[in-house]
Amino acid sequence: MHGICACFAFCANRGGVVYMTGGTISKCVIKDGTCGYGNGNTMTTCGFGGCLYLGGGLVEDSEITNGTVPRNGLGGNVFVSSGRLLRCHVSAGQAKNDQANNAAYKSYGAGVCAQGGVVEGCLVTGNSLQGYGSQAAGIYAYGTAFVLNCSVVDNVVTHQPNKEPDTIGVGIRIASATAKVVNTIICGHGGTADAEFGSDNRGFYQNCASTIANESCLTWCLMNPETDFESYIGKNYRLATKKAAPLAERGPSWRDCANGQPQRSFHSIS
Repeated sequence: MHGICACFAFCANRGGVVYMTGGTISKCVIKDGTCGYGNGNTMTTCGFGGCLYLGGGLVEDSEITNGTVPRNGLGGNVFVSSGRLLRCHVSAGQAKNDQANNAAYKSYGAGVCAQGGVVEGCLVTGNSLQGYGSQAAGIYAYGTAFVLNCSVVDNVVTHQPNKEPDTIGVGIRIASATAKVVNTIICGHGGTADAEFGSDNRGFYQNCASTIANESCLTWCLMNPETDFESYIGKNYRLATKKAAPLAERGPSWRDCANGQPQRSFHSIS
């Protein structure tokens, strides 16, 4: 942490652990937060960021994990309205809707929900989408959100009777024509185009890679996680060797984070 930049407590319905509008957080662990319904809020209260609400400033080289929006929420781990999320490992977030057959309480973005700002060089993996109509286990991007140089890998959908999530855009879902995803790997979400990167706004991906083609993106790159990652089965998502563009263009800073191993010596925030 640098300067006075955050409130380390439950902050109304914004940020279950950290509410931040400026300054810098670096090399921290932000974990085990819940935001929205269940924190003294009403059934319809919308939670923004189970662990982190980022409304300005910089969060870098940090682990953000095990956050939850239980109902009607945006960002199981992180909600970004402004600022920059840089080289972070975002994992084990949950975006839920506990109301059977009622999409009014669906949640968005189990890993990250970004309305604006920049999500850059992050590994988003192992996040879980649950509940009827909920959308995007990895990243839900809308508004003016900009996702750059990220790896969105192996996020999951939890299936329950009468509580089925939306399986369009499990990896990443671009929900507006003003959001962009650039130079990002998306894989491990079912292997279909709809599941990996959604059915809408496919033309707003640039220089991205997946196991299946995006016919709306002329700069798309096909990849094989079994050979392109150092150890896909071992959840080591660093690139094994230099590949054809766009994979070769990511650079050292991206490679350092792609394994979910940003620089260590973290401070725990929980």
